[in-house]
Amino acid sequence: MRTKIRRTLSQVALVAVALLFSVGIQALAASWAGPTAAPPGNNTPAPLNVGSTGQTKAGPLVVNSSGSVSPGLLVNSGITVSSGDVTVAGKIGTSGFSPTSGYPSGWGGGVHTWDVYAQGTVGAGPSGGPLKAYLNSAGDIGATGSITAGGVVKGGDVCTTAGKCLSSVGGGSSDTIPVYLCPDSTYSSGIFCPVDLITQTCRSQLTTQSTCTQVRRWRRRLCRLRTVSCTLVGHISP
Repeated sequence: MRTKIRRTLSQVALVAVALLFSVGIQALAASWAGPTAAPPGNNTPAPLNVGSTGQTKAGPLVVNSSGSVSPGLLVNSGITVSSGDVTVAGKIGTSGFSPTSGYPSGWGGGVHTWDVYAQGTVGAGPSGGPLKAYLNSAGDIGATGSITAGGVVKGGDVCTTAGKCLSSVGGGSSDTIPVYLCPDSTYSSGIFCPVDLITQTCRSQLTTQSTCTQVRRWRRRLCRLRTVSCTLVGHISP
């Protein structure tokens, strides 16, 4: 009797295993799909590796997203961006210069390098404009504010926006010529001055003299000439 029971249990187990195996085969057959292209087409892309063979990645690549490693990306040769724009959230240092140190006092920094060569224009101003200062490849320099020169200013002539130029005051020395700016003064038409005196006065003009003459109001609305000091703004070569 016991032998018969064991034989029956063995048969039942065998049938159960066969059924399970059959169901598994059918499930695999239902989920399997044939190749979409002849080999080696549509193969799984190779992962990035340390090999010397060049690799191309179709999608974006993010490295050191945690910021736990510095530098986050080290390239021993050059980087070429074939299209699109480049945005850098931090500062840039080139030619071995530090991006965060070595700036003059008060400078926030941005690009720290040796030479900057532009075939167009280098400009400065607030975000969105207007342009406050510029230097272009044609040799023009412009500024809406003051220009300070601690050394020699060389050129054909130096003029103010009012059209007053150094060429009108002469020169000729082999040494550098000091340049002075006369103070501003407003001539009142109510002052009775001869025309020849008025034309001799200086007002917001460049000169090579350290003093100049200006008209001022005097008693009984008569005019009087006074000598005022001019401010040294630089030197030019004759």
